[in-house]
Amino acid sequence: IGYMRSKGIQKLQIRYLLVSIIIFAILTILTNLILPFFGIFIFNGIGLSFSFLLSCGMTYSIIKHRLMDIGLAVIRSFSFSILIIVLIILLAGSTFGMSLLTKDGVFTPLQAAIIALVIALVFWPLRIWVTKATDKMFYKRTYDPEALIDLVARKIGATLVLKDILKEVNQLLSTYIKLSRCAFVLFDDNKNILKKESYKWSDINTYGFYNLAEKGVLISDELDDGSDTKIFLQKNNISLSQPIKNGKKLVGVFISGEKNSGNLFNKQDLRVLNIISQSMGLAIENAKSYEQIKDFNEILRQRIAEATQELRVKNAMLKKLDKAKDEFVS
Repeated sequence: IGYMRSKGIQKLQIRYLLVSIIIFAILTILTNLILPFFGIFIFNGIGLSFSFLLSCGMTYSIIKHRLMDIGLAVIRSFSFSILIIVLIILLAGSTFGMSLLTKDGVFTPLQAAIIALVIALVFWPLRIWVTKATDKMFYKRTYDPEALIDLVARKIGATLVLKDILKEVNQLLSTYIKLSRCAFVLFDDNKNILKKESYKWSDINTYGFYNLAEKGVLISDELDDGSDTKIFLQKNNISLSQPIKNGKKLVGVFISGEKNSGNLFNKQDLRVLNIISQSMGLAIENAKSYEQIKDFNEILRQRIAEATQELRVKNAMLKKLDKAKDEFVS
């Protein structure tokens, strides 16, 4: 039931797990129950070795389809172990130091309370320090999501020129997330393509992009093989599609190619892109309004200039007529 109701990456995760479990169960039952029932015991010894197939299925789901964030779990386990070791050292040092101040090494309740208080006070700052140290060690090739979001916010707030906003944010996303190429495609109120701004992507065929954006966040590697959406993404060399909305209004879509590292888009990438897309939705609408006002002012200026020129011509004609009248009267 869960498999039938699941979609996208969750369905792929369940599928590989189910296939691995079923194959493991069938082969194990065959070699350890059915064949021995008929007096065939030669395959008994290899029955449990089929668990290797189960391990392969789980490994593939973990690596290819992010079944579990193993990297994060390992790093957090490592940092927790470091934290425990440091706390043990602090406890041992505090105990030893306190024992030097007591007679016969016997602690009073007050001294024990002081040691407990010291450990409690240093625990949280120590935990933060250990976490930052391990993150810096293991994630030195990754980016700081908060820094990226802050930079994008600054770029968005620095200008109302739409082209500049799209260009700057494209470059930031490509640099930080290590994208091979990326682009913004914007729509007008009639669902037609209004504008596109790309970075390292010159051959974008924007046909069908509005329908693509309506489907929500899409990652090519997580879609079912043979599905129309996946075929469309592969045909256009799109690895990720992130709709851009201002409230409920769909104003555009952000598309990207694969990562330069070859890694999959992780939860951090998706969270960052979701936050940035919300900011971009409002920024794009504001920039479009600014351009409309700017264009209107330019049109108004032209019309005023044309009207002024027309008045000058008419005034010159009136002067000529007035001069002709004076000459006629005289």
